[in-house]
Amino acid sequence: MAATMSDIDDEDRARLLELLSKAGLPVDPPPVGGDNLRDAMKLDKKIQANRLRLVLLRALGDAYVTADYADAALDRALESAGA
Repeated sequence: MAATMSDIDDEDRARLLELLSKAGLPVDPPPVGGDNLRDAMKLDKKIQANRLRLVLLRALGDAYVTADYADAALDRALESAGA
């Protein structure tokens, strides 16, 4: 989901997914539904002033924490991730 909202291109996104898979790490969220994912994210330690802060990528190896995102973009990412 974070890769979807990050600034990385498709080639880097594919490389990241391949590296995570080779390391035995999950690359897909559990099929719990977008609403359930959002509810779980509300418990995240990165919440500040009732706003979820996301860890996104400018490039591979260049992560940043932000609350500056469109709610609609998060909704779309959650819907596609939680299907």
